[in-house]
Amino acid sequence: MQSPETPPGDLIQKLGDRYGTLEYLARGGMGAIYTARDLVLDRKVAIKVLVYSESEDRHLVRFQREARTASRLSHPNIVKTMDFGITEANKPYLIMEYVEGENLSEILESKGTLDWEPALSLTIQIGKAIAYAHSKSVTHRDLKPSNILI
Repeated sequence: MQSPETPPGDLIQKLGDRYGTLEYLARGGMGAIYTARDLVLDRKVAIKVLVYSESEDRHLVRFQREARTASRLSHPNIVKTMDFGITEANKPYLIMEYVEGENLSEILESKGTLDWEPALSLTIQIGKAIAYAHSKSVTHRDLKPSNILI
């Protein structure tokens, strides 16, 4: 299995005309996340790639369902999904809005706790995002501090 820090070669080839150099950002529950510059729209994007050595059908179906579901959501507190594709080597990927910031888990690790005012504000924003998603019949299924960007 290839290291998640190194993007799959066929992904680089497929995205090369549209996106600049992919840089490793993090590893998520299902895949590796890279950043790149959209050369057409001149903006930074996040690219999530399924990292299993063999993209088993169930993982591919789940990843594609995640893309389809996320693309239906448009809310200021939810990262936008802009595209979905599959490389020639059957590696699925998502192109998403890049959001600068730290995740809540990192903040809590460094600060220990939040004062009540920022905690309340954050809770309200998270609640609005969840309520919006639920109004579209979408359940997050993996809500945790490391998935909340500040």
